[in-house]
Amino acid sequence: NQYRLAGFADKHTGRVLVVGAGPSFFDNIDKVKQWKGPIMACDRSLIPLLEAGIVPTYVLAADGVDHVEAYFNHPLVEKHKKDIIAIFNTQIHPLTTMRWGDFDRILWFNVGLDELSQGKSLTRYLYHMTNDTAISVPWGHVGGYGVGFAVLFGFSEIVMIGIELGFKESDVIEDTPYWNPYYKATC
Repeated sequence: NQYRLAGFADKHTGRVLVVGAGPSFFDNIDKVKQWKGPIMACDRSLIPLLEAGIVPTYVLAADGVDHVEAYFNHPLVEKHKKDIIAIFNTQIHPLTTMRWGDFDRILWFNVGLDELSQGKSLTRYLYHMTNDTAISVPWGHVGGYGVGFAVLFGFSEIVMIGIELGFKESDVIEDTPYWNPYYKATC
């Protein structure tokens, strides 16, 4: 893999827009169109960005559930992915990786699972098993990883949109994209 996260450390300066898929993104997409500079998009915001004529610099995917593949299944993604660098968790679903397909334009990372200083750390084993792939602390949502990578890449200002840390009061939690996979896996 020609891309290594370490090679991107402190590569950028200035401002970056991190775009999640929360309501503030969809409510303000016209403001996003006015943005001049790099954009880090979460997987679920990629297609709406491209439909609005906005090609992000980076796109992130972190979840291992199979429905994430749908966020990359669109003719506009195929058209523009040569201009986008993917940042993927090594634990994403294989369908997502295959849908992206351009393996030379993927930065891989591992999610920290436990404390590295522990004698038998799963994170340490995963790090070595994936050829010393960088480790990121879990944020709980893909947009949060964008903030972490923006810091790693050296951006001095991070502007966020669509990075809500919850749901609208009117949302039905059972209708959100992640409820059923995680509910089925844990109950």
